[in-house]
Amino acid sequence: MKKIFGLPVGPEKRDSAIKETIEKFPLSFSNKFTASQYLFRVILPPSFNWVYKPIAKTGTSSILRFLFEIEFETKFTFKTTPLDDINPSHESHMLASSRVFGRALEYGLSLSTLTTSPQFGARFALVRNPYSRAISSWRYLCVSHERKSRWLELERLRLTAICGFDWDVHPNTVYGFNLFLDYVQAEIETVGGDYVNEHWRPQYICLKQEAFQPEIVGRLENIEEFTHQLCDRLNRRMPSGIPHENKTVEENHEEYRTKEIWKKCQDLYKIDFERFGY
Repeated sequence: MKKIFGLPVGPEKRDSAIKETIEKFPLSFSNKFTASQYLFRVILPPSFNWVYKPIAKTGTSSILRFLFEIEFETKFTFKTTPLDDINPSHESHMLASSRVFGRALEYGLSLSTLTTSPQFGARFALVRNPYSRAISSWRYLCVSHERKSRWLELERLRLTAICGFDWDVHPNTVYGFNLFLDYVQAEIETVGGDYVNEHWRPQYICLKQEAFQPEIVGRLENIEEFTHQLCDRLNRRMPSGIPHENKTVEENHEEYRTKEIWKKCQDLYKIDFERFGY
């Protein structure tokens, strides 16, 4: 019999984890909201063998499935149909909400505890070429409109208000992508990076490397190398084949590589390009 998590802790212990995280890393977390949102997204197994900080649009669906298979040594074959989520690999994102995996916040674990206590294993994350990730996020937003989904509906509405985006004309066009980048920049300037949608939030803000202190930062472009490295670190057997799930079709990148768009991407994600070596 394998072990899974029990019931989450109450609000008092959660608040304590949030407070401790802010006190330990005041430069990374300015308030309770940013700390609580971050801890909510930190995922770990009941064994505490690893601690994973997902970053949206960096192969998270594939990595969660991979982590299930090395942790429980069985194939991940569960299927369901989500009501609003347009991610075709939605199932792997249910692992934390089902208590198969756990979220740091829900079990009262502060970031200082996760980074200093010897009972917690390897901390890791996966990043992606910022340019490819921006295109993937943009196309994901367009798909949500095509399906008339409630997924990302508020983002689509704000994009129209801020940039005059016409959903009858601009989806999946170079001009539309240009407007999308303007929108991301406007959101960062208006509400700050911590409050921008995580699908296009700069990766260095999502990761907060100075606080999380990951032992391994892999690249989506080298996902097989990353998974082998992680199996070696955890002393686990490599599962047979790691599919790239929820993969956005990425042909015709060149049509988006206009001078204006390339400069916007470089300016918008400057720290990502530099910090992660792209």
